[in-house]
Amino acid sequence: MKDSPNNTRGFSLIELLVAMAVFISIMGSLAVLFSGTVNTVRGSYQLLDAYEVGRSTVDRIDADLKGAFTSREHGDFYNFYGTPFGFMYVGTLEDGELGRVTYALHPNAETEQFDTTIMESWATVRDNVVSHGVAASARYGTDPVVLKKNWEEYFDGHFPPPSDPVTEFSVQVTTYSLVRFEERGVADLDTFRLPNGLEWPYIDPVDPGNDVIPPVESAAYSLFAELLSAINPSPGLNSASDMRTLIAEFQNGLYHPYYLRGITTRTVQDLLAARKREIWIRLVGGEQIGNMPSPWYNDANPRDPAFDMDPSFWPLNANDYVLADGILRRAILRDPETGDLLAVPFGNDVVYAEALPVESIFSYGDGADNFSDYFNAPVNVLGYEAWRLAGALGAVPPDRLLRALDIFVEDANTRGRRSAEALGSPLLPRIPALVSVDFSISREKTRPGGGDFRRKFTQMIDIPTAISGGSIRTSIPNTKS
Repeated sequence: MKDSPNNTRGFSLIELLVAMAVFISIMGSLAVLFSGTVNTVRGSYQLLDAYEVGRSTVDRIDADLKGAFTSREHGDFYNFYGTPFGFMYVGTLEDGELGRVTYALHPNAETEQFDTTIMESWATVRDNVVSHGVAASARYGTDPVVLKKNWEEYFDGHFPPPSDPVTEFSVQVTTYSLVRFEERGVADLDTFRLPNGLEWPYIDPVDPGNDVIPPVESAAYSLFAELLSAINPSPGLNSASDMRTLIAEFQNGLYHPYYLRGITTRTVQDLLAARKREIWIRLVGGEQIGNMPSPWYNDANPRDPAFDMDPSFWPLNANDYVLADGILRRAILRDPETGDLLAVPFGNDVVYAEALPVESIFSYGDGADNFSDYFNAPVNVLGYEAWRLAGALGAVPPDRLLRALDIFVEDANTRGRRSAEALGSPLLPRIPALVSVDFSISREKTRPGGGDFRRKFTQMIDIPTAISGGSIRTSIPNTKS
């Protein structure tokens, strides 16, 4: 019997299975292709975002500094103070008005922390760990030569020299944000509104006995101790180490007449004013100093209603002032065996093994190939840091350190060559000729299997109107305000 012409033959099971296999294979290939395209697009957007953030940040700093010191009308008010992680200046704003601008690296605004791997030269990472470890440990009084040897042995014990000079390291990355805080109409670097109704403590420039000392456990005392440490390096604020005491002893004939010919009450005022500026940059950078409340709030640092603060000023939301986020601040090595963060204990603190050199993002030049991480700061006063370190370790700094400091101060008082060539000091303040901006933007991977992102941005900003050869006018700080 023949089949009816209307009957149609269907697909066999084998044919259906083959067709399904072909279909699945094609769709799988398309899915892989589509996923790869999506990941590439996401990575490209991440790259573009980082470049946009980095470039716009550099451009904004460049525009600020190049336009800040051009108006002759405001020239008498120009001033500048720089640290490795922030700077502040009084200058001309975009609309031609005078104002104060502060840049600071902030840990609480859009902060990220994640684990990643980096491919770096073994020797470079070793140098970074050792140099940072020695610098961070030196304040505990250990001989730097001994510290260097100890840190080298510590690193080599965890990372023996490899056959390949470029090695993969596991690190914990921490990123900060750069905030820009503008205060219109503020014409000096010495007047700051503090959070929680705090006022700057009164430190008498002549007699320590006239200081107004707040209660020890109060936020005001934390501020007092920070400010006083500019002229008294003793950890217990021992009056024997106080610069004002040394001046009085000299005046009473207790020192050789060569000592303290330069260090005067004006020196004390200049150093206190410089410390005020440093504290301000640290506050804008979100640092909590002692018992002082942070002037910022955000999701990670919520506003505390218990503090009676001026709502028109402090506290403010740090996220509203972020210029750039994702700026690499720390990259701490992890133990290749245990995965723990590598750190060496010193007293009650620990010093971490930093894989990347993130010691500063700002440095300042004089136009003659000389750079410093500080500008118009006491650290640039020859002998000052050695004097403070010695005072922090003992009762009274040695006479030889005081003499070195006094020689520099005396030179500054007479506008001598040594001080004029210094990279900005509070005794002879000026505007830097160059500002170097150097930072990396790091982003955590946006997809499984993808790579974390890190790009470096650098810019040398020339300030053509900078006063690099002489001093600029600055006000004498009123330490009672």
